[in-house]
Formats: sequence, structure tokens, C-alpha cells
Amino acid sequence: LMRDAARTVMPSALASRPKQGFKPPVDAWMRGRLKPLATEALLEPSSRLRDHVDIAVIRRLIDDHAAGRSNGHRLWTLLVHELWSRAYGVA
Repeated sequence: LMRDAARTVMPSALASRPKQGFKPPVDAWMRGRLKPLATEALLEPSSRLRDHVDIAVIRRLIDDHAAGRSNGHRLWTLLVHELWSRAYGVA
């Protein structure tokens, strides 16, 4: 139904092509706007991940990412886990 409706306002070839994934710019986020939040949340003494993940490993991921290596998705996963744990009181 949506494809049929789209064909009326855009070229048929565009409306008929297969679905495509969307890759969010996580690497850029973790080097930019989210870096302070991620660094603070993941490294502070009250981090809930401390019982499960070696903080030295997290520090290395952050430092390596800042140096140009691609660890954005790993850091994103850790950050989301940390924030989810805090929100729902899970250790």
C-alpha cells in the first residue's frame, strides 16, 4: 500500500527498490556529543558495569576510540547497558 502511494509522488524505480538499512553515526557521536556522557557514566565509581566489565578495558576502548580506532558501537552498547541498568535498578 505504501509503495503504491509512493509511486504517485516519486519515480517508480525508487519506490520499487528493496529496503535498505540505516547505520547511525555512532562513531561520530561517541567522539562528539556523547563522549562526555559515556566517559562519565562508564568510568565513574558508581558505574553498574564495574561488577561485570574491567574498567581498564572500558578506559582503553574510550582512549583508542578518541585516537581514531572504531569502538563506537562497543561504547554505545556499554553506555546503553549502563543507563538502562540505572533506570531500572538492575546491578
